[in-house]
Amino acid sequence: MQFVVRNMIDDDFNYKYIYDFFSEKQLETFKNWIYNRHHKNINNSMTIKLNSEWITRNYLSSKMILSATVMLTSLEYAIEKNLKMTVPYLYYYSLITCCRALLYVNPYNEWKENSDFLNMSHSKMINLTKDYLNHLDINYALKVDNILNELKDSRELFSYKFPSTGLDIVSEYNLDEIIKICSTLCELAQLTSEQIQKYSFKKCMDNYEEWNRVDINYLEHTYSYKGITDSEDWHRIDYIIRKQPFPASIYYTMTEGMVEDYFGAWCPDDEDYDLYNPDINWRIIFPVP
Repeated sequence: MQFVVRNMIDDDFNYKYIYDFFSEKQLETFKNWIYNRHHKNINNSMTIKLNSEWITRNYLSSKMILSATVMLTSLEYAIEKNLKMTVPYLYYYSLITCCRALLYVNPYNEWKENSDFLNMSHSKMINLTKDYLNHLDINYALKVDNILNELKDSRELFSYKFPSTGLDIVSEYNLDEIIKICSTLCELAQLTSEQIQKYSFKKCMDNYEEWNRVDINYLEHTYSYKGITDSEDWHRIDYIIRKQPFPASIYYTMTEGMVEDYFGAWCPDDEDYDLYNPDINWRIIFPVP
């Protein structure tokens, strides 16, 4: 086996928020819940199909975290520049995108053929997020559910009805609280993906040579958009296939090049310092490389 192991067995990720909201016992129970489900799905025998599925899931989840990061820094800019019309959208989509990051890596959210796994309705995403958070803390799950539905209602209000009083008609938004929730969901996504990685290394490496290949039918979901190939996504997933062809956690799926290029795609074409700059505050919700 020729790949970079780094510190794949022990979780050396620097969790910042989850210990503020959940006890060690709750987190340990949650980790075991994820690990046992993954064991049930794989039963010690990884396959090319499952390997491809989890490489794809982890890559997509990492992209959701990067996307939510751009949305939140855009939200900060919009508030600063009084771009009020964009605020309800960015609040809601930042948070629902972090939910998607968590759902992609949760083995209880099965990716079945012809399912809506990649195109879940927002209502389904909100309900599944609540269900999974219930395994940690019922009160926190209810809190996140209420905020998601409130932000969803606000976004729809400013998509279809456009009240004349503007944002004054809706509840006051708390940017710091939304950032904390987004950060917590991203850390839980990392914690979840870590259990997948841990299981793969502990239980499936005996027959590694039999499954360390990929099924392009899964991986094309990472770079193909209605038949259009994104060259940057292809470059990144091709690197994973060559250098790290196994399910690594979100943190280890991300690379410095991936992060720099992703944020760079949203940079302004000129050097006007008054324009939105995605290179500022990369780590607002996740310690990206």
